[in-house]
Amino acid sequence: MNLVLRLLSAALMIAAGWFASENAEYLEYVVVDANWSSWGLSSYISRILTGSSIVLGGLLIFLPGKKNFIIVSSIALAFGFLVLSILQPFSLDLTRCYICLAEVEKISRYQGIFIWSVVLMLLTGVYLTRAKAKSLLPTWTAWVLFVGLMSIPFILNYPAEWAIYGEEGEMAIDRDLNLERLDTISFDGGNFNYDGSMWEKPQLLVLASLSCPFCNRAAYKMHVLRKQNPDFPVMMLLTGDTMSLEVFVRRSNLENVPYLLMHGLVFNDLCEGRVPRLFVVKEGKAVKELTYWAVKPDIMNLD
Repeated sequence: MNLVLRLLSAALMIAAGWFASENAEYLEYVVVDANWSSWGLSSYISRILTGSSIVLGGLLIFLPGKKNFIIVSSIALAFGFLVLSILQPFSLDLTRCYICLAEVEKISRYQGIFIWSVVLMLLTGVYLTRAKAKSLLPTWTAWVLFVGLMSIPFILNYPAEWAIYGEEGEMAIDRDLNLERLDTISFDGGNFNYDGSMWEKPQLLVLASLSCPFCNRAAYKMHVLRKQNPDFPVMMLLTGDTMSLEVFVRRSNLENVPYLLMHGLVFNDLCEGRVPRLFVVKEGKAVKELTYWAVKPDIMNLD
C-alpha cells in the first residue's frame, strides 16, 4: 500500500511541477502578486518551487537517505502549493491555475486546489505507513537526483535575465512616435478617456494584441506593478477582436491599468508589426525600448 501511495503522489507532484515549470515566467508574477517574493528573487523562487515538486516527487519513488525528511518535506511543499492554489482564484482573482497540469481557459482554475488536496491526502497515507517503506537506492543517489531534477525548470524555461542567447532587456532609442495621431482616433473600448496631455509626463507605453500569449503575460505584469504602486505611469494600447477584450482583461486582471482598444494603421505603425512592444515615452518621444520581462518598478526613474 505504501508503494502505491508513494507512486501516485510522486506522479502528481512530478507532473504538476513539470507543467508549472513551463509557466515559470508567469508564476514569477504570481508569487510577487501574492507577496511571497520580491521582483529580484521571483524568477528563482518560482523555479525552485516547481523544481522542488519534481525533486521530491522523484525522491518519493526511491526514498534514498532519510525517508522521514523526504516525506515531511513533500507534505510541507504540497501544503504550500495548496495555499497558493487557493490564493490564485480567491485572492489574486486569476482565471487560470499556474501550478497545475494545464493553463487552458476551459480547465477549472480550481484545479490546483483539487490536485494538491489529493496529493496531501496521499502523502498523509505515505507518512502513516512509512515504517514499511524501503529505500530502493543508496543514500548518495539523493544528491544526484536533487541536482538532476532541480535543474529541469532552469532548462525548460531559464530566467530571462540570464540572456543566454544575448537577449537585450532594454535599449536606448530616439524615435518620434507621433502620438498626436491618437487625438484623432476613435477607440473601440477602454477604461479611461484618452487625453493627449498625458504625454507631458514620462509614461510606459505598452502595445499588445489580444491574441498574443506573451502580451497576456506583459499585461498581468503591468497589473502587479500597478497593484504595488497605483501611480506607476503606464498605458496599454491593445488591438484585436473586440469580442476578445473582456477575456483578455479578466485573464490579466487589467482593471487597474489604463488601457484602450484600437484598430488600424496607426497601431501597426506604432508597433511595426511586432507585439508586445514597450516604450518609455518622454515628451512624446520613445527614449527607451524594453522587453516586458525587463520591466521593474524603478524603470521609470529617468533622472
